[in-house]
Amino acid sequence: MKRIPLAIIAVAVICLAATSAFSYYEHWTNLMSSGSLTYDGNTYNHPSPGTGATLCDSTVGTVDSLYIGGDGITALFINSVIGDTIRLDIVEGDVHGAKSTGRSGTPSFSNGDWTGEAYVFSTSTRHTVTGTFGGDFDYTTTPHEWSGDWDITDSDPDGIGGSGDSDGVEYEWSSSSPCQHCD
Repeated sequence: MKRIPLAIIAVAVICLAATSAFSYYEHWTNLMSSGSLTYDGNTYNHPSPGTGATLCDSTVGTVDSLYIGGDGITALFINSVIGDTIRLDIVEGDVHGAKSTGRSGTPSFSNGDWTGEAYVFSTSTRHTVTGTFGGDFDYTTTPHEWSGDWDITDSDPDGIGGSGDSDGVEYEWSSSSPCQHCD
């Protein structure tokens, strides 16, 4: 019987460990790319559907962490009938989610959450709002696509509600460092 040198076995074990700890970074367009908010019985619409914030994806091991980078989110919602605007601001670190690791198939997630501030211009009031988001990633298309939805689940003080969609593409991918806007 032929013996396998110990050095070859050690190299194989190291390679296997390195493969299971593979990391990568993705940058997806258009988080919160459309939707509407409600306040005091009025509806405020996203004025430019199709534009949204950067959704970042950082992978180490078996979980992809979803977050927003340093740019954060600032979205305006306008009610042209009454001439009022609500600005929704979500800062870096206030969006969290996760999906299974992988760059194939169509993985889904429904566990995203976020916290932000809604500023109503006509009343100069600030509302702390929290919400959820989820979606589907499609690695079978070129470019890779994602779509999902978001909603507001709480407002303090009460009064702000809303929901909408996200619909974007993978803008950037790296196996070595966070993508632009995500670091």
